[in-house]
Amino acid sequence: MKKALLSVLISLSSFLATHAQLTPLHTYADTQGYYFSVVDLSLSGTKYMFMNYNASAITTVVLYNLNHSIWKTINVPSISGLSHPGISINYCPPHVSENFFKIDNKVDMAMSYYDNSSGQTNLVIFDETGAVISRVDSVSSYEIYNIGTDSFVTACFWNDFDSTGTITKYKTKLFAVPGTLPCNSCGHGAGLGMPVTGGGAGNQSLLSLNIIPNPASSHAIIEYKIPAGATGRINIFDQAGRQVKQYSVDSHFDNITVDATDLPPGVYSYSLFSNGQSTAKKMVVVK
Repeated sequence: MKKALLSVLISLSSFLATHAQLTPLHTYADTQGYYFSVVDLSLSGTKYMFMNYNASAITTVVLYNLNHSIWKTINVPSISGLSHPGISINYCPPHVSENFFKIDNKVDMAMSYYDNSSGQTNLVIFDETGAVISRVDSVSSYEIYNIGTDSFVTACFWNDFDSTGTITKYKTKLFAVPGTLPCNSCGHGAGLGMPVTGGGAGNQSLLSLNIIPNPASSHAIIEYKIPAGATGRINIFDQAGRQVKQYSVDSHFDNITVDATDLPPGVYSYSLFSNGQSTAKKMVVVK
C-alpha cells in the first residue's frame, strides 16, 4: 500500500513539474518605477521595453534583448514649454518602431507631451538620439492604420478650444508615414501589417539584399532574394525619409538595375518588403 501511495505521489510530482503553468524567467527592479511592454521591431526583432519614470514623467526608455541584456537606452528629450504627462490611457500611448516614422534604421518613439501654456496634449516623435522628428499639437489620441500593402497612415484626433479651454470642434487629420510595421502587435489600431516569420528571436529572415557597386555614380545593381512564388517591393529613400524610387519585384529574378543619374550625391536607404518581412541597407551616391 505504501509503495503504491509513494508511486502515486512520485507520478503526481512529475506531472506537476512537467505541466507547470508559469516558469520564472527574470525579475526587473527599478527605484523610480517603470512601465513594461514587449515591442516587435522591423529590423531588430522582439525586445522587452521598460520606461523609467520619476515624479510621473518618463525619463528614459530601456530596450532589452530577450536574454535580458541591455540593447539600447534612450533618453526622453526635454522640450521647452512641454512636460511629459506620464503614462495614461487619457493620452497618446507610447509607440516604438524602426523604419516607420523615418527610414534611417534608428529606433523611433512617439509619446505624448503636455503643453504647459495651453494645457493641451502634443504628440512628439523622436529618434534614439533624442532628435525630434515631428510634433503635432492639440492631439487627444492617435491611431495607426494599414491602408494597403505596406502602406500606413497615422490619424491624429484633433481638438479646437476657445479662450476658456472648452472644446469647440473635433477633427481628424491623416498623416502619411514612409515606413512599415512588422506585425499586428507593433502599434495601435487594427490591421497593422502582416505577421513576420523572420527577424525575431530564433527566426531567420528569408530575404537578402545587396547593392553593387556601393558607392554608385550612374548605375547600380540591387541583388535580392525573396521566397519562391512571392512578390515584393524595393524602395529607395533619401536621408529625409522621402521615397525617391520604387520597384516591384518577384522571385523569378534576383536583381534589378537602378539608374542613379538623377539622384543627388548623398546617403540613401534601400529597403526590400516581401511576404510580411522587411530588410534595409544603406547606399551611397557619388558624382
